[in-house]
Amino acid sequence: MNITQLKQSLFKRATIFETGGSRPTEELGESWIGNVMWGSGENKSPQFEPICTIFLKNLPYVPKELKNIQLITVYMDFNVYNHLIEDNLASFFKINCFTNINEIQKINEQSSRMKSFPLKPILVENDTPAWDSEDIEPEIQDEKYLSHAQGWWISILYTERSLIW
Repeated sequence: MNITQLKQSLFKRATIFETGGSRPTEELGESWIGNVMWGSGENKSPQFEPICTIFLKNLPYVPKELKNIQLITVYMDFNVYNHLIEDNLASFFKINCFTNINEIQKINEQSSRMKSFPLKPILVENDTPAWDSEDIEPEIQDEKYLSHAQGWWISILYTERSLIW
């Protein structure tokens, strides 16, 4: 497998988020970090902090598995940091998925532990798995180790990730 084939098999489309550079609108459809701006208004446990609001409808790329979801809100129990050696950390997160915008209302739940900012989505055409990711197919894993011995694997990933080429 040559470098071009390796790139084609590894590179995936993704949406990343950037903070800053724009004024918040607090309008329906604006994604946030550090704030759950929109949601169901259900009572949540006080141990959970609002982490983010992500509207998927107008993102430049959304995986097909999430196409029917319009909004994701994430809450986290910061006590998770005392349990990082455990295998299952699901109880420290509350993730809500909404398929219908008509089900939500403005709730503006600000995190007390992190500053909030609106998120600006950016399309990335060349996202790659981490070097030691289990998401890499076995035949590419074999190729990866061979190419690493030749010294060009890591430079491909870091050059592409940094968008330097």
